[in-house]
Amino acid sequence: METRGKSANSVIGKAAILFFAATTCAAAYFGFERHDRVQRLENDLTEMNVKLGYNALEAQKAEEAFAAIERNLSAIRQSEGYVLMNLKDESLHEGSVSESRIQAEIQTIEALIADNRILISQLKDEIGARDSRLTEYRQSISSLQERITGYKAKTQELTAQAEALRKDLVSTQYENQLITKELAHKEMVVNRQNQQLNAKDKALRTAYYAVGSFKELKEENVVRKEGGFLGIAAAKAVHHDLNRDRFTRLDILEQTTIPVFSPKAEIVSAHDPSSYELVEGKNEVRWIKINDPALFWENTKYLVVVTKGDQFRETTALR
Repeated sequence: METRGKSANSVIGKAAILFFAATTCAAAYFGFERHDRVQRLENDLTEMNVKLGYNALEAQKAEEAFAAIERNLSAIRQSEGYVLMNLKDESLHEGSVSESRIQAEIQTIEALIADNRILISQLKDEIGARDSRLTEYRQSISSLQERITGYKAKTQELTAQAEALRKDLVSTQYENQLITKELAHKEMVVNRQNQQLNAKDKALRTAYYAVGSFKELKEENVVRKEGGFLGIAAAKAVHHDLNRDRFTRLDILEQTTIPVFSPKAEIVSAHDPSSYELVEGKNEVRWIKINDPALFWENTKYLVVVTKGDQFRETTALR
């Protein structure tokens, strides 16, 4: 009985030891597994935080890129407004201020478009096609590029037209200068011709007369005697070499009377008797009245009147 009791106690002790060992192993196993799970959770949390930080940084960079694109678009719209305004300038021509301004604004727009293309390409690589704004920006840039192409074509067209007008204007100015010079030359020729015509007309309208006694006129080489024999029956005639300083000039169209104021008067020069008449006053011949100037002066422009009796008084005649 005592032997069986000892055996039973021994079995119970071994069982208790085994249970304790199993319990200890189980506790150790579950503790290790819990620690591993906690570590994995902490690692996942750290990774998530890193990813969130990276995404936040990428989102910030993307928003900054979007803001840069918007600023470029705003600057493009401003430059585009300058282009449209200057395209309406009527003074546009090659080398003009407006043409230079248009070219400068177009270069600015093209540079901004290039910047936006780079920004959009970078955003596409970083965030892909997730953001609809990229599509809108690409469409906006394509539209802008088409308008820029149109602006360039319009600028070239207007510049060519203005340059053609400028050349026409220069040509017209040159032609006007030639015409002005030609007109000035013709005017000078006409003036010279008019002067010549006036001189000729004046010469044609100019005649001369000399009134005085035979002795006086002979001494002044105006008249002479010719024909006859030893002075007998010789006729009075105009000297072949007239002393023109003795004559008084007149306009044949304006002056149609020649003052005489002498008891008798004789016209020695060759004038048609039917073209004039002697106007007599009290005991004297006062005037020679020319009725037909053209006929009167047809043969000679020098009238010689020989007076008899009282000397010809020019002051009295002029009175």
